[in-house]
Amino acid sequence: MHNSLHKTKENTSLTTDSEWAITHNNLTSVYRLMGDLSNALSHLQIALEIRKKVLQANHSSVDVSFNNVGIIYHSKGDHQTALINYQEALEIHRKSLSTVHPRPAETYNNIVFVYDLTSDYSNTVSYYQKALKIQKKSSLSLIHPDLATTNRNMGCTYATIGDYLTILEFLGKGFDIRKTPFPSAHPDLAKTYKNIGSLFNKKNEYQITLEYYQKSLDIQEKSLSIAHPDLAMIHMYIEGIYNSMKDYFKALSYYEKAL
Repeated sequence: MHNSLHKTKENTSLTTDSEWAITHNNLTSVYRLMGDLSNALSHLQIALEIRKKVLQANHSSVDVSFNNVGIIYHSKGDHQTALINYQEALEIHRKSLSTVHPRPAETYNNIVFVYDLTSDYSNTVSYYQKALKIQKKSSLSLIHPDLATTNRNMGCTYATIGDYLTILEFLGKGFDIRKTPFPSAHPDLAKTYKNIGSLFNKKNEYQITLEYYQKSLDIQEKSLSIAHPDLAMIHMYIEGIYNSMKDYFKALSYYEKAL
């Protein structure tokens, strides 16, 4: 493939290295869609080397390329190399972008995914906080769903490490943000209600758990088909709470609804 590309380059009307970098970048997209990560990575690295040669070292196309290389290494399971490329992208961010530019938040979130997969929750929280700080300072509205997502994800991380008080703080922030721009029957609200309910369940506060599960159920009944698996799942959650409360008649009722 590379030999044929080399011959094509000699004969093509593409006259600049920048255009050739775009071609390699496009081939990267094709190979990624085909699931061929090795060839995707090869072409992306060629595009990166061309851009490093013809553009300024802190050009936005260079940091985007580093970030994309990191994503492919992450997909291949090479987390350490993914982190190296994400850090290269961040270094360019620091030199070329304002402190309120939203792009570094995207890279921070990519780094979070690596640390989360490797169970390094201290660094996971640290980079979530960096992403959140930028999102709050940037042009994002205070009710932007990206802020809600970051808050919710931080809450889930704290759930993993068992810090339930902090979980509720971040899930609550995510919920308040999501509640404002979305209609009352939006599925994201149902998911947030369910997550908050699950936290109270871990604390054995069953009555509060039921309140949040019921709110989630009310939304899902309005927004999902009767045969949707999420609807069956929330019925099973409620059935489990009534079992824990030894209210077996109601537990049976919700179990039957889940079937």
